[in-house]
Amino acid sequence: MDVSTVIPAMTAGKKRDNLPWMVLFDLDGTLVDPAGGITGGVAFALRSLGLPVPETDVLNMMIGPKLADALVNIAGVPEAQVDGVIAAYRAWYAEHGMAMSQVYPGVRELLTQLKDSGVYLAVATQKPEPLAKKLLAHHGIHTLFHTIRGSHADETLKPGDPQYRPGKTEIVAAALADTSAMAALVVAPGTELTAVMVGDRHQDVKGARNNGLECIGVAWGFAAEGELTAAGAAAVVHSTQELATELAGTGTRTVLAGGPTMALYDATRLLTRGTIAAVCRPTVEGLENVPTDGPFIVAPNHLSFFDSVIVQALTPRPVSFFAKAEYFTGKGVKGKLMKSFFESVNSIPVERGEQAASVQALKTLLDILGRNEGVGIYPEGTRSRDGILYRGRTGVGWLALTTGAPVVPVGIIGTEKLQPAGSKGFRPARFTLRFGKPLYFDKTGPDHSLPARRLVTDTIMDAIAELTGQERSTKYNQSPVVE
Repeated sequence: MDVSTVIPAMTAGKKRDNLPWMVLFDLDGTLVDPAGGITGGVAFALRSLGLPVPETDVLNMMIGPKLADALVNIAGVPEAQVDGVIAAYRAWYAEHGMAMSQVYPGVRELLTQLKDSGVYLAVATQKPEPLAKKLLAHHGIHTLFHTIRGSHADETLKPGDPQYRPGKTEIVAAALADTSAMAALVVAPGTELTAVMVGDRHQDVKGARNNGLECIGVAWGFAAEGELTAAGAAAVVHSTQELATELAGTGTRTVLAGGPTMALYDATRLLTRGTIAAVCRPTVEGLENVPTDGPFIVAPNHLSFFDSVIVQALTPRPVSFFAKAEYFTGKGVKGKLMKSFFESVNSIPVERGEQAASVQALKTLLDILGRNEGVGIYPEGTRSRDGILYRGRTGVGWLALTTGAPVVPVGIIGTEKLQPAGSKGFRPARFTLRFGKPLYFDKTGPDHSLPARRLVTDTIMDAIAELTGQERSTKYNQSPVVE
């Protein structure tokens, strides 16, 4: 590989126009050479459990895919023994494998100059995320990345488990969302955000293309001859010099479909999160209970006008909430600002008190869940002005049974202090946000009974009550005539 200076004449802190805004990198085989640390560990683990060890070429094919999948599909390990093999492998890797790995020549210099040039850098790897961070820190290059995304720390998770992350597509999506949010903070309105993936296996190409990105393949990794080209890589490079040239060229940078809109959402959420953290110093618990993939429903109690904004900002994944239609129709500068804000966080306008409009709003939530995204709904309907937890309305039960999406109960404590009764302004105050364990209900589709909806709704309300400790009422909460 070429180890010369890879991108000459850069201006530190100022992105060159011919470079993409964001570059996402695979890890093993792209940034770091495992140097036998992976294949040696797998061979050790297989031998320790009395399983046959494949040839070296077959072991090399296991670098790139999710380890559990590779053990079954490539090494032929019986599914019942996969967890044991992974445990033995991880123990060996922690003691020996990580120390064996090396950063590929020229990579450190390339990353440094890209970052100094204002490019947002990310890692998107199927290695467990905590282990990926540890490996990058071991080599002293973790600080060069704006975000590091990987698979779930628990490698024993199987398809169907709530926290299971299916593969590269979802990991690339998470890294892309992170870097888009950061880039959006500094770009001018209407700027086209460009991004590209760099990887050494066909999984990298597929994960990139599934997210609307091109992928530059690197030939120094573990792909078989012709694998990257067959998978649809935009280019295949053989040195960091060639990679730098390709990154600075045309044809491999993808303008994100709807990029500025997505970036605006992520930027708004990031800015709001930072503001809340600095001003209110909230206590946030149970973030690990939010599913990392697939559709989900957030169901909080409701104490303050600011609750939706807070939940949207502090939930790890994007969440769409209902918002009163009048927030989108205000007049003057204040009205326009409010409309822009609620649109930027994907709020859904709904007319209060109109049943037809409410039914249509629920259908909108179905569409969002159908895209494997998150929605938020207050079972109480409107906020509690006396701190009591009121009886839940069955819309959340209908949504859970119709879609089968897991429901994450959320307990909000103390947000009523942010805007006390009779006050029109915001008053900084500490509060607590608790995410409970997700609740799973059998998917019935729209054909289910009112008693079934009631049972589901009551179960959700019980979970919220455990999180908040509120006094409860068997009555429905009613909105005041004038709010």
